[in-house]
Amino acid sequence: MTPPAAITEAIQRQKSVAGVRLDAYYKQLLELFEEIGVPETDWEGRLGNIWGHVVTTMQEVREVEEEKRRVRHLTDSIEENGRQLLKLASLLGRVVDEPDENLSLLQLDRLLRERLQQLQLEKEKITAQMQALRDEEAVLCSQLGIPTLTLAAEVPQDADFREMREHLAHMRATRQERQATFERLRQRLFPLLEALERCADGELETQVVWEADDCRLPLTTDNLEAMERRLLALQAEEAANKAEAEKLRARLGQLWARLEVPEDRRASVLASCTGHKPSTLHLLREEVNKQEELKRQNVEKFVRALRVEIAEMWEKCFYSAEQRAAFDGYHSTTFTEQLLEEHEEELERVRRYYETNRVLIKDVNDHQKLWTKMIELEDRVNDPARFSNRGGQLLLEEKERKKIARRLPKVESDLQQLIQRWESQHNATFRVFGYDFAAYIEQQKKEYNERKEQEREERANKKAHQLEHETMFGARPVTPAKRRAGGATERGSPSKHRRLESTRLGSQLRAASPGLGRSARTPLSLFNPASINRLPLTPIQDRRVLRSKDVAMARTAPGKLSARNVSLSSDMSYAEFTRGLRRLQAAAADTSPAVRASTRSRRRSQRLGGLPPAPVAPAAAAGARTPRTPRTAGGVAAKSPARSAARPALTPRRRSRLGLPALF
Repeated sequence: MTPPAAITEAIQRQKSVAGVRLDAYYKQLLELFEEIGVPETDWEGRLGNIWGHVVTTMQEVREVEEEKRRVRHLTDSIEENGRQLLKLASLLGRVVDEPDENLSLLQLDRLLRERLQQLQLEKEKITAQMQALRDEEAVLCSQLGIPTLTLAAEVPQDADFREMREHLAHMRATRQERQATFERLRQRLFPLLEALERCADGELETQVVWEADDCRLPLTTDNLEAMERRLLALQAEEAANKAEAEKLRARLGQLWARLEVPEDRRASVLASCTGHKPSTLHLLREEVNKQEELKRQNVEKFVRALRVEIAEMWEKCFYSAEQRAAFDGYHSTTFTEQLLEEHEEELERVRRYYETNRVLIKDVNDHQKLWTKMIELEDRVNDPARFSNRGGQLLLEEKERKKIARRLPKVESDLQQLIQRWESQHNATFRVFGYDFAAYIEQQKKEYNERKEQEREERANKKAHQLEHETMFGARPVTPAKRRAGGATERGSPSKHRRLESTRLGSQLRAASPGLGRSARTPLSLFNPASINRLPLTPIQDRRVLRSKDVAMARTAPGKLSARNVSLSSDMSYAEFTRGLRRLQAAAADTSPAVRASTRSRRRSQRLGGLPPAPVAPAAAAGARTPRTPRTAGGVAAKSPARSAARPALTPRRRSRLGLPALF
């Protein structure tokens, strides 16, 4: 290392001064040696001793040692500061720059100290931040009972801060969640203690109940689980009390119903025994004990009432006759408390069976309803009255029939799967009226098919018997099974009105003439020439048509028509009525020429006034016709003004009421 020029000059000056002084000192010594007379041979030795003293004196100078010690101190300081700087920089994750090589020891030491001080300040700041997080963590961990987070690094790094902050955020969320759970449990605990009429029991309940405003209970999982267990126990106790209260009330209802207790007495007891608190249960038990004592005094009444309930439950559970007969006490007439207990046990057993299999029994009932509905719809097919319904009833029935036809097999399949699962679970057979379900369905279908076959046979036998009867005695119309009241009006087609009016007129004529046979029920078969001649035939065209078609048939004697086994019925269709009318016309036209000739001559004589009127049939004597109106030269009957005014026109509606066929 080359010292600066100023230092070099100072050293040279100090050397020059020292040399001058040393020369003066040596000159003085030589003069003294000459004056004393020291031999020249001893001068060198004496000068060497003096130089030794000079060297020793210079070695004893302290500044040099001090400077040496200072150099050593600076070197040690530089090494220590450098080592701490590197360590702290490594802990803080910092990079240390290499110092300049031209720096002196003092400069290097000062630089290292400054850098080390900066890193130490940064470390203290980071440590303070971490300590604040640690303090919050300690509070949360104490509240939640969670262990503190362990960090491996001596000086927290950025990753450590992220982990700590995430840990704190999780603990805050956990504290909020547990606080909400704690509040919810506490809010549920208060009404339970009130409903059970109990005070806080134990340290946990005491802190929760009595320190509600400032509860210092740690929100640890153990405390919350203990609260949950306590709450569940109280809920179970309340549920047991509630179930017991319902059971006691149900028992009271049964006892009251069987003992026929007045309603005001029942309402009074129930009003004083509301809820399910222990005090309420005590009152209900006392009332049940009173009614039980009254029950023992009315054993027979109770047994008979229980038998009604047992029969209803048997029906609900599809019990067969064999299953019902297994209960021997059902028909016993010795009414004792033991018999009453047997009936109560049987009722309770059937009720348990019903409650256990409620879903399965409901599905079987649904299947039965579908089957019954299907049978009902099938039976409606043979009902002719359904064709008179309006509003699309037939379409609705058809849609419903198709819907049931699609749904019923699926319901049967699902129900069989449920029953198989039930049988595998209970290791028993689910029976419906003594059959397993599959056999029960087959039995239903078999009975239905047998009934349908029996109905077909009955219809065939009835038809054969009717055909045989008609072959021997002639056709006989059947009166409809149902008919509206006589005064009721009904909207319908004209043909329906004609049939109804024809039936009514025929009934009136049969009532007026008891001697007529039942083989000719139509009003046309009861008419005679006199009654036909009295009809108000206007206009002339209607009279011509009537003479050409109806009169020949109507003048035929009733006995003649009956002999030919021709009849008209009110329940015929229009085509059948037309065919029957033609047969009547043919019967009327089938007379001998002599009869026709005598009839024409008699009519001619009547017009001329020379002969008396022809005799009329007894059935039509009351309505004999007056002499016919003389005809004009053209062969058309002359109109009589008085006669035309006295008789109304034979309109189509009037012809319909009289049972005559329409002309057009």
